[in-house]
Amino acid sequence: MSLTNGSPLSHTLALGREPGMPCVIGTCTVTEVIGFGERLRVDGTDATVEIIARYIHLR
Repeated sequence: MSLTNGSPLSHTLALGREPGMPCVIGTCTVTEVIGFGERLRVDGTDATVEIIARYIHLR
């Protein structure tokens, strides 16, 4: 899949680039690693995502 040929991610990438906003796209395993309610630090310049707080559900 090429980002230059109208892939599903090309629109997202273009929207981020126009105002100069770095972005992270195309994370294949995000739903397996990051859970509901967790706090993240996203660095679009370095293309890194860090979990800074895990969600703990107490009953």
